Amino acid sequence: AGVPQLVSDPVIPLEARSALGVDLSAVVEKIDRRLFVFGEPEARHNSATLTFRRPAGAQKAKLVLNAHNTFWFDGLYGRFMEKFGVFHASWNEREAQKSREERWQQQIEQDFPLSVYLQTENGWQLVEHLPTVGPMADRDMVVPIDLRQVSGDEVTVRIQTGFLFWQLDYAA
Repeated sequence: AGVPQLVSDPVIPLEARSALGVDLSAVVEKIDRRLFVFGEPEARHNSATLTFRRPAGAQKAKLVLNAHNTFWFDGLYGRFMEKFGVFHASWNEREAQKSREERWQQQIEQDFPLSVYLQTENGWQLVEHLPTVGPMADRDMVVPIDLRQVSGDEVTVRIQTGFLFWQLDYAA
């Protein structure tokens, strides 16, 4: 949200699994271009579930991610725009008349963002939708998380997006 965040001593997940149960621990432990591409066609939702040890008494945490969009997603969007042909300008004008909130809601409904959920006493709760960042460069992102609705000594987050829309390199 444009607010600088300080992070010290990041901790990698105790466990990291894809929606189909593939172990992602080695993929997310460091920034090394070993990427998890959210691309499991058999999965109902393309996601990574990360479990962290919760320090005693911790009420807040910060999820640190290094990720970016895929070239496939970028190309898909380009092909979608091409399909408008001569009607592209009029479609673009209609979209421009929508509010920022309406356009953002459309992106959320189409799974464009990288969505972060927290496992709480009341089930999965949305923490944040991270907007697309493009495919050209990795982005470091920090998501503050309120842990007051989490019981126990572990914190579990789920990162979810559309099929092949994002690549994840690191999580702590």
